[in-house]
Amino acid sequence: MSAADALDVGVKELVAQTAEDLAIESTNLEQGNGELLNSDGDPCNSYEWSIIFFVILILSQMVMGLHFVTLFKRRSSLSAFDILTFAYFISTLIQFGPMFSQVLHSGHDVYSFTQTGCKLQFFTDYGMRNVITFLVVSFFLYAYLVLYKNFDPENLDGKMRRNYPWLIILMALIEGLFGMVPAMYVDVSPTFKHCVWTPTMDLSNLQIYSMELIIRPLTPYLIPALLLAYPLFKVTSTYRSMDAGKAKPIVFTILTITWSYFIMNLPYSLVLVRETSSQILGDPSIYENATFCNFKWVTFLLHQSWFLLVPVAILAGEIEKGNKPVGYETVSNLVDKVKRQIHLRL
Repeated sequence: MSAADALDVGVKELVAQTAEDLAIESTNLEQGNGELLNSDGDPCNSYEWSIIFFVILILSQMVMGLHFVTLFKRRSSLSAFDILTFAYFISTLIQFGPMFSQVLHSGHDVYSFTQTGCKLQFFTDYGMRNVITFLVVSFFLYAYLVLYKNFDPENLDGKMRRNYPWLIILMALIEGLFGMVPAMYVDVSPTFKHCVWTPTMDLSNLQIYSMELIIRPLTPYLIPALLLAYPLFKVTSTYRSMDAGKAKPIVFTILTITWSYFIMNLPYSLVLVRETSSQILGDPSIYENATFCNFKWVTFLLHQSWFLLVPVAILAGEIEKGNKPVGYETVSNLVDKVKRQIHLRL
């Protein structure tokens, strides 16, 4: 027997030996992703929720695409705010991959994984949510420097244009820091229908779910919310007495992005804490509770809706500054025609 044949036999024996354990882990992971496995049809209303999620994600991409074209047309004179917006759009599009995957798996019974797919999905999901938090903090830091450190917005714009590669490097480091660990520990099940924690490493439930608790709800949502609570209230109070000028609409948009990020993600993060805590304690009753899983979908809806709110807020701020997006005149004329028709009929 050749070395290759011996290796192939060994792999098959390992798969057969761990199949039962992997099946149990697959079930646990599937439940942890929001599935309620019982014979009562679909008590979590996963299909209905998935349709809403699809609509929100598609609308978000449409609005982001509209502003993306506008940014590309003035790419030679992008401001610091524009560069952060551009980075946010790219990060969001990457993050939508795992989101679409979760919606398909939970609501449409689509289960097909590969080892590379599992690792890429976990790397993106865990890492990119922390990258987006970094960008939200960067937006807020821009407003803070303008209001409290008397930074000239145009000076900040020039510094950002000259040093934007450092922003890309920081984003890549954060993605690797928070995404690499779960990607190393995840694997595909023998049936290729689920992603499971690798059976080749001796990991306890406490170790796995503690990692999830830190990387999913704590570092991207709860810890930044606690750290920025006082500065955010302080900047909001100062904004109210801010003189009208070019920077004021930008600061308002940044405050909208930051406040909405923490408000709309706080319920979702608390649900993740509750769910992960149950997994650490070995309490499976949470997955038999239809009320909880539907409430989890509600908080996930708020979480996803933020990705639609942000580009809408950015577009509204651009219009207020007089920077009309591509197609604005066409849409405005169409709305005016509809209003006139309604008025005539009434």
